[in-house]
Amino acid sequence: MRIQVSRDKSWYARFRKLELHVDDEHLFDIEAGEAMIIDIPPNAKTIHGKMDWLEMNLLSLENIGAGERIKIEGPSFWDAAKVRPGMKSLPIRLRRDEKEETTSYLGNRQERT
Repeated sequence: MRIQVSRDKSWYARFRKLELHVDDEHLFDIEAGEAMIIDIPPNAKTIHGKMDWLEMNLLSLENIGAGERIKIEGPSFWDAAKVRPGMKSLPIRLRRDEKEETTSYLGNRQERT
């Protein structure tokens, strides 16, 4: 199955590569601002990232279909300011890219008669 993975350009770990693992097997590295299409092995269960000794959240691949997008998002500046030595997990999050639906409508514009 092929999926698209993209990593935002947040300043946290901007110059560091993030290792992405599928079912604990290192498949590839992704840099900040990079997007790529990757092949996921059949029957894969999870995807997650690692950097040094820190890991990020596990994302289940159970309900993700071919061609879907996965986003890797870094913390906001204020959230990153809370990062302290001794952390056990990365403040970077992996999530499914849900397309937002927007509805356009005319406001309360009054028509002249």
